[in-house]
Amino acid sequence: MGSCEDEYVRLARYCAERESELARYKRLSYEYLQEIKRLTLLLSATLSHLKTLMMVTNYRSEAMESEVRRLEEELRVYMETYVLESREAGGGSEGASASGS
Repeated sequence: MGSCEDEYVRLARYCAERESELARYKRLSYEYLQEIKRLTLLLSATLSHLKTLMMVTNYRSEAMESEVRRLEEELRVYMETYVLESREAGGGSEGASASGS
């Protein structure tokens, strides 16, 4: 019967290690999501400032306007995927206020 107990202990230890790894990966996933949200909001602010600067200086360039449109589309996708979706899922804005950046 000692063999069964040893096997049980080995399996229990293995499960505990996997649970610890899973918790670590969940924590990393949450931290990465918060960073993506922070960077997305930073991109949004930067793009807004760029558009304001272009308007104030009356700067016109087809290449720049094309790049701004591309960035707006990329930003829309990031906002829908990482910022709005996580808030709807209960991710809330606690990460944005906790980052302090």
